[in-house]
Amino acid sequence: MYKVMLIDDEKSLHMAIEKLLTKSGYEYCGATDAESGLEMLAVEKPDLLLLDVMLPDMDGFTLCQRIREHHLFPIL
Repeated sequence: MYKVMLIDDEKSLHMAIEKLLTKSGYEYCGATDAESGLEMLAVEKPDLLLLDVMLPDMDGFTLCQRIREHHLFPIL
């Protein structure tokens, strides 16, 4: 089963995405800020990462840079 992770600060979006994905047979995990997202990414190892650009503690571009630097997830 494929796992999808969402890093976004809008809880309503998490609820909608989780419902849609689990109903379609995917696993779901999510974080609402960049720091917890980085930690979760290392543990959960999702197949797909959906990332918001405007996060409260760090913008999505900086988060992408950190993910690349730590080789946590392939970013194309």
